[in-house]
Amino acid sequence: MGIIGVLVILLSSVAQAATAIQSVSAATEITNVTGNKKTDPTRDDGLPVDPTTFYSGATYPVTYRWTVSSKIQVQAGDFITFTAPDGALFSGDKNIAVTDNKGNQIGTFSSVKGASTGIITFNDFFSRNPDMLTTGQLHVTLTGTADREISDAVPIFKKYNPDTSSIDENDRYHRAGWIVSINNFKDVLNNVVVTDVYASEAQAPVNKDEVYVRYANSQTDVPTNMYTLEWQPTGGFIFTYHGLLNQQVDIYYHSDITDPGYLNYGFSMTLTNTATIAGTSLNEHPDNWGYMTTDLSRMPQYSNVHPDFGAGGSSENVPSIDVQVTKQWTGVPTGVQTPPVTAELYKDGVATGQTLTLNADNKYTDTFPDLPTTDGNDHVYTYTVQEQSVPTGYITTTPGQQSLINKAVTLKNTYNTPQTIHVQKKWTGVPSGVTTPDVTATLYRNGTATDQTVKLTAANKYTADFTNLPTYADNGDKYAYTVSEDTTPAGYTNSTPGQQTPDNTSTVTLTNKFVPQTGTINVVKQWLGVPDADKDNLPDVTAVLYQNGQKTNTTVTLTKANDFTAAFKDLPGTDDNGQPIAYTVGEESVPAGFSQITKDPVTPDDKGQATLINQYIPLTTIGVKKTWQGVPDGVTTPDVTAKLFADGKDTGKTVALTAANKYQNTFTDLPTQNQDSSPIVYSVQEASVPDGYTTTQKDPIGVSDGDTGELINQYVPKTRDITVTKSWENVPTDVKTPDVTAVLYQNGKATNQTVTLTNENKYEASFTDLPTTDADGKAITYTVSEDDTPADYTSVTPGPQTPDADGTVSLVNRYNKETPPVTPTTTINVQKNWEDVPGAVATPEVIATLYANGQKTTQTVTLNQSNNYKASFTNLPQTDSTGKAIVYTVSEDATPAGYTNVTPGPQTPDKDGLVTLTNRYIVNPPVIPTTSITVHKQWLGVPAAMKDNLPPVIAVLYANGQKTGITLTLNRDNDYTDIFKNLPLTDSLGQPITYTVGEEEMPAGYTALTTQPIAPDAQGQVTLINRYIPQTRTITVQKVWQNVPNDVITPSVIATLYANGQKTGQTVTLTAANGYKADFTGLPTTDANGQAIVYTVSEDNVPANYTNLTAGQQTPGQNGSVTLINRYTGETKPTDPTKPTEPTKPEKPGTGGETIPSKPGTVPSQPTDKQPQTTGQSNQRLPQTGELQTRWLVWLGIALIGADWLLTVRRKKSAGEK
Repeated sequence: MGIIGVLVILLSSVAQAATAIQSVSAATEITNVTGNKKTDPTRDDGLPVDPTTFYSGATYPVTYRWTVSSKIQVQAGDFITFTAPDGALFSGDKNIAVTDNKGNQIGTFSSVKGASTGIITFNDFFSRNPDMLTTGQLHVTLTGTADREISDAVPIFKKYNPDTSSIDENDRYHRAGWIVSINNFKDVLNNVVVTDVYASEAQAPVNKDEVYVRYANSQTDVPTNMYTLEWQPTGGFIFTYHGLLNQQVDIYYHSDITDPGYLNYGFSMTLTNTATIAGTSLNEHPDNWGYMTTDLSRMPQYSNVHPDFGAGGSSENVPSIDVQVTKQWTGVPTGVQTPPVTAELYKDGVATGQTLTLNADNKYTDTFPDLPTTDGNDHVYTYTVQEQSVPTGYITTTPGQQSLINKAVTLKNTYNTPQTIHVQKKWTGVPSGVTTPDVTATLYRNGTATDQTVKLTAANKYTADFTNLPTYADNGDKYAYTVSEDTTPAGYTNSTPGQQTPDNTSTVTLTNKFVPQTGTINVVKQWLGVPDADKDNLPDVTAVLYQNGQKTNTTVTLTKANDFTAAFKDLPGTDDNGQPIAYTVGEESVPAGFSQITKDPVTPDDKGQATLINQYIPLTTIGVKKTWQGVPDGVTTPDVTAKLFADGKDTGKTVALTAANKYQNTFTDLPTQNQDSSPIVYSVQEASVPDGYTTTQKDPIGVSDGDTGELINQYVPKTRDITVTKSWENVPTDVKTPDVTAVLYQNGKATNQTVTLTNENKYEASFTDLPTTDADGKAITYTVSEDDTPADYTSVTPGPQTPDADGTVSLVNRYNKETPPVTPTTTINVQKNWEDVPGAVATPEVIATLYANGQKTTQTVTLNQSNNYKASFTNLPQTDSTGKAIVYTVSEDATPAGYTNVTPGPQTPDKDGLVTLTNRYIVNPPVIPTTSITVHKQWLGVPAAMKDNLPPVIAVLYANGQKTGITLTLNRDNDYTDIFKNLPLTDSLGQPITYTVGEEEMPAGYTALTTQPIAPDAQGQVTLINRYIPQTRTITVQKVWQNVPNDVITPSVIATLYANGQKTGQTVTLTAANGYKADFTGLPTTDANGQAIVYTVSEDNVPANYTNLTAGQQTPGQNGSVTLINRYTGETKPTDPTKPTEPTKPEKPGTGGETIPSKPGTVPSQPTDKQPQTTGQSNQRLPQTGELQTRWLVWLGIALIGADWLLTVRRKKSAGEK
């Protein structure tokens, strides 16, 4: 029986004795004492000890209040005996100092384990202080001897669980199983700590890999974040549960049995395990005294377990055993004779001197006979066997003393097989014609050089072997062999320095690399066409070395300081394979303002010099201006910033367009060519659209060299709201007013904007965000009209109505139809009556349904404590449309659980229109089986960047198609999985309940792939699947034409959309009608797996007489735009010379006389006699046949006319002066 610890406190009174003292002889028991008998102890609270039975494992704190007769003089060695109540025991093996209230030791309390008595033995304190009264209190904890009936109403229960899988051929267990059950009485526990203690040395510590913590009800694992297990050095553990525990938890584990007497001989033994619990419960339970408490440690606990093993046995007869020893050989080649070996017997680790010789004659098996198992005094001997020495050429796999297994030992030896290591030499980078030298390889064993070497030469093809090498040392350790080339030949480097380990084919490869000869390449930079003013400011350039056509990381910098000359030095002439290396040189990047004449990379000449040549690129200017549209008078236009693009890429250059510079500016010093000499196409765009304005120019607009690009902004007018209300006149109370539609008028004309006025929006709606001015900046006048008046009404406000000062329009209609007769109505009152309901039980709410002529209606009322279980059905028509009386009844269709319906079915109202529904409480309601539903959320097509930010969703439980109000939140914390638990399978009438699950609402950006609500599968699983709705984008495609003659009409072209390099089937046609510009819209940015889609655009069919400058698939820029460029390559028609005309006075810029270039991608208009034809293309096109001669004649004519005019002016001036 388990015995609990003892606490002793002795209090001595300090008072003067009033009577004569009788001396007691030395070392005698004091019997003239009170308060030490078995009936004397009291509980800690002073009440008598009242249990008739003291239970094993329970604890009972008690107090003895004792007094020695005042006539007794207590001497050193005197003692008092204290007797425990019947059936109770003191804790044992205790020896505790007893002190007075000042801390002076007066004696010692001692008790022996399992005893019903304990004693206080006094020292000489009282003989030295005879005036002290000998009285005090003894506080001690008792335990019981009786076994309590097993009950589930306890906080902890531990039991032995036999592990039948560990039974050996002698029917002995090698493992013990244990179950610790927590919260057997299924209360709500808090701060639960369970301490599991081993009290037996016959078992090993808990096997940590086989501990299972499970909920008893569902037999599911308790999540590891809900508890911790702290392993104890003694072999047990401390289990701590985090949070409130409201169900039973079982801990399963195993321990290995280690008792040798039981395992080897079947002697009896006992395993003693104990578990204790601490914490609190929500409800009170009886403690060991019978008092109510919430302290778990004071409650009865079934946790002392001591199963017995073995069939008994005794050391008196000293049984004996025979120990069989067998020698086992492995890996011995055929024909090799195994040698004899000697096995030596040990008892308790000490050699006995007994040996056996195992050889081929006894087939390497013999026996130590008649060995005593004990010493006759209950000590069990432990026998072991060891091989005295390992024979040469073998190793042992059973070193040291070997324990018995079923009274037998097997000693194992393995043949030490010799091995061979192959060595080969590999040469790299050796040019043809070079003779490789001889080398020497040295063998190492366990990192130490041996005296064994091999020579590798051309004669043995640089291969050799180390042979007959033992695999193992005499002690069984395996040798580690390595090989090293300790000396590297001149002209080579060692690629395998140090000791090399053989590969899985026992081969070591030693590699030497040839050191090639080196050379130098001189690099020179040459500049062409550089203006004299710029020759002192030539930029630095970086030359890059290429090796066999591949770019290296080796560079040199060419600057004015080194006269643009540098060298690559020490370049090896051959590679690692001995093959010649071809070197070339290129520019890392071409300097800005220059093009490249020598294409990279450049091959050095026969003198080892590479010359890099760059050509200077001339510059041009690009103009830009801002045009404002629809700006009302009095509005000041803002400053804007224009950005410059080159070949569709932002150059980073900007200019400001302001009222001060009349919204015009220029980009200067712009190169006309790319570094590959191809022409640069420039375009301009606003950096940002000013607030209050919009633009249709979403992409940069192209500008030819020296021309001006126009950026256009439209004014966004201020907006206003107009509220429309509808009022009704003379409408009877039983007439429902209809919906009406109000139409918005703009400057007296009806628009397509309407609002609907209904009873739901209380006949009020608004026209919002209405611009106050038009595209020309003129004010807009708004009115509102109800164009269609509903039947039976007359409009009091006909025609368009002007909003008042608050922006409100009131439309009024008057009812003009006769009022039909009013149908009389009635009211039915409903009340709920409860019978036999206990006072502590709260009655639930119920729903009453109205029936008309026996048919169920949609009208219901809820009866609950808030309305005192009373409600009414009001305004019920007494007759139907034919005038026939309607008979109303009321029914409670669903009876709450735990009740029976005393008034089932539809009930007829009494004469006062009252229906009483009665339910009776069921004292012992039937147990309704429950189920659970596991809900999973699955996401499809979600981009990788969004998978860490998936939204939470709410799963809603339905019962028989109706929402229950029970929900689960699925999110990342629970891996989008949760469980609806404890769902009743039937209602209170025993009818089955069908459960389904749906989503409360669909997350934004997703669509459902599962029709909801969803029924669980056979395993009670529901999976809600949502697919990501990818975002969309737009790709704008525009066509640019180059070098198209004035009289040539550009054709339409088709642009094809590609997704991830594959044709999509989508195309757009670019024509003069759409300004050679179109959009691919609504393009998803990701595919069904959430992977990003890469879009490209291609003009697959190029029209005749054109060359495609943007051939192949083109990637959109950051603004989502793709520009496709075609250059005209057809023949041009010659033009006739024209007659010179009289010169006219030049017009000012911006007055309409200048030529405005058309936008890229548009068809040039046909020329007229008043307007010169322009194309928007580069002004630097080549002259047509005969055009150059015509130009010279025109300019010559103009010069002659100008000269004549000057002479005429001078003559008039001279005549005037005279």
